[in-house]
Amino acid sequence: MIARWKALGWSLLILLSTAGMAHGQQQSPADQEIAQAIARGVDFLKASQDPDGYWNDPEQQSHRLGVTALAGLALLENGVARDASEITKARAVVSKLARESDQTYDLVLAILFLARAQQGSRGEADALIKTLGHRLSLGDHAGSWDYTVPREEPESRSTPSRS
Repeated sequence: MIARWKALGWSLLILLSTAGMAHGQQQSPADQEIAQAIARGVDFLKASQDPDGYWNDPEQQSHRLGVTALAGLALLENGVARDASEITKARAVVSKLARESDQTYDLVLAILFLARAQQGSRGEADALIKTLGHRLSLGDHAGSWDYTVPREEPESRSTPSRS
């Protein structure tokens, strides 16, 4: 089982970096070889998605949000349609988990996935993306971020002062 999840990680890495690797090699793989490798990676990701819509790595239990957002993003970037069931399920999971997460990198991946999964530059995820971006900004400590951000706005920042 752990080997399966390590394969998931490798598939994600391969899907997101194939073009860069091929560009730097003297003997580039044929376009057909690249397309076949991408198709195998897409098939693996689709097959390894939980029926509830998430991807999970046993070694990253606390990062289900990030793993799901990254897998969904990899599928989108490799030709899977926005309205495909895998993307629809992943979008629901990411939207739910992102509201409760305080993990900086997971939230960034959620924003990237939600923005990419929309049909246009504006869409139904805009309000959540804006909220997540604002929460990330609250994690700024003079230009440096921790691995976690506030789950909610502090009272002093969320309520406008009235003079």
